Amino acid sequence: MGFRLSWIAIKGTPPDIALDSLSLERTGTRESTPESQIACASLPNGWFLIVVNDHIPSITGPDSAAAISVGCRAVVCHVNETTMDSSAAGYEDGGQTWSVIHNPEQDPTNVDICGRPPESLNNILERLNAAQNATAGDDTKTAPLFEAPVDLANDIVGFRYDADVESEDDPPFEVLRLKRRPRKWRFW
Repeated sequence: MGFRLSWIAIKGTPPDIALDSLSLERTGTRESTPESQIACASLPNGWFLIVVNDHIPSITGPDSAAAISVGCRAVVCHVNETTMDSSAAGYEDGGQTWSVIHNPEQDPTNVDICGRPPESLNNILERLNAAQNATAGDDTKTAPLFEAPVDLANDIVGFRYDADVESEDDPPFEVLRLKRRPRKWRFW
């Protein structure tokens, strides 16, 4: 069993405003790796990162990403090492501008590309296709194209789910939680 997580990175909106718009709040607890259900980190390049172990659509889903990207940029990445599928998407000013998806059940040698992803994707795909061709006919269960969305998101944001994070904070991640909604009492 491997990683199964999603993350969203936002640039151009203050972190506390981003958290509030996603109905998240800080707990004050810090950790060196994002092991809690939800954690955040400020990256040195100006991106604000929220990592969700598993997937919570209200945080990393397309509607949330589009809404939070109004007036700024957002990148979302989903990783599932159990099924070896991955995806990344870019959002700007309230809309999705590109997406890159690798779904090995659909086609292990294919990456679906929509919109206009950053040009660095060309070099990433060239490198990964060479690795894919080098392992063709191998009995090993490798899936180099799984890395395409992950590497592209890392290239833009500077975060890779399976690598250490550079941050001014030590430890770099702060645990988050969903805001509790006030209870509405009903009397019949």
